[in-house]
Amino acid sequence: MRETMPSLPIERGMPTANLLAHVLVSKYADHLPLYWQSGIYACGGMELSRSLLANWVGKCSSLMEPLIDAIERHVLAGSHIHATIHRCLSLSLAGGKQGRAGYGFIFTKNGRMAVIRRQPPFIAIHLIARAFIRRRFCKTLPVISISKPTKEALDHIGHLFDIERQIINKPPDDRLAVRQSHSLRQLGETKNCFAHSLRKIPDKSDLAGALRYALTRWDVCL
Repeated sequence: MRETMPSLPIERGMPTANLLAHVLVSKYADHLPLYWQSGIYACGGMELSRSLLANWVGKCSSLMEPLIDAIERHVLAGSHIHATIHRCLSLSLAGGKQGRAGYGFIFTKNGRMAVIRRQPPFIAIHLIARAFIRRRFCKTLPVISISKPTKEALDHIGHLFDIERQIINKPPDDRLAVRQSHSLRQLGETKNCFAHSLRKIPDKSDLAGALRYALTRWDVCL
C-alpha cells in the first residue's frame, strides 16, 4: 500500500510547514528581507527566487487569518485597551531611494497579547486622532518659552486626557456616560478655542498648521 502524502500548508505547493515558518521568522523576527533570504538559499544550492518567497508569505498570511482574527477579537473585547503607534519605513524597490514611511497601530490587552494593524479599528480611531493632534501641537513648542495660543491648545487637549484618566478603571457603560456628559462639552470648547486662535496667528506658522490639522479632522475625534 502506498502511504498518503501528508497535507502541506500551500495547496499544490512543495514547501513544508517548517520551511515556511523559517522564512516568516527570518523576515519578521530577524528582519531579513526576502531578497537576502533568496541569496542565502542560493549559497546552499537552493534556487528560491524573491517572487516565490513573496508568494509563500502571501499564502501564509491567508492561512493565518483565522488565528489573527481570533486574537484581534480577544484583544479588542477587553474592558480597556492600550494603544500606540509605531512609525516604520517600508523598503523601496527603486534602487537607492528611501522607503516610504508607514504606521502600524498596536493594541494590547493586559500587556500580554497584541494586535498590529495598518488601519485602526473604528472604536479606537477617535483616541488615536486626538493623540496625533496633540503630537502636532507638541512639535510647535519652542525650546525656551511657550506661546499663549499653544499653551491654550495643549491645556484644552490635556483636559480631555484628564477625563480619560479619571475613568480608566470604570466599567464601559460608566466611561461612555462620562464621555457623553463631559468629553463632548470639552471637545466643543476645544474646537472653539482652536478656531479663535487660528484667526489671530500667522497663516504659515507651525501652530497654524497644527490648528488646521486638528480642525480638518475634527469629526474623527468625536
